Amino acid sequence: MPGPLRLRSWAPVFCYAALIFGLSSFPGKYVPSLFPNSDKLFHFLEYAPFGFLLARAMHRTTALKEAALFQAALLAAVLYGLSDETHQLFVVNRYFSLIDLFFDAIGAGSGIAFHCYGKNRSI
Repeated sequence: MPGPLRLRSWAPVFCYAALIFGLSSFPGKYVPSLFPNSDKLFHFLEYAPFGFLLARAMHRTTALKEAALFQAALLAAVLYGLSDETHQLFVVNRYFSLIDLFFDAIGAGSGIAFHCYGKNRSI
């Protein structure tokens, strides 16, 4: 795998992971709430692109087939979500939530499925 393709594939993943980390660093009082439990929607919407980017990078840089790619990308996304929820234990007015982790996983799985099973995989 040539270096430039590997970098172009994985740089967006790491940049997006840094964005998630940064957003999780805001104290709880600065997190907007548009309606009850709106944070669950935000978790889904935050992790769907992350899952897509992970699947795309893995597709470009590994020989994994769709099912294995889906599983590997989902595992990576869930582990990152777990680390993100753990990180929030150290942020004022934030907390660890298995429910949030669940919505992270559902969002990531949706993004991964879009990449793995969507009609246009050349994105």
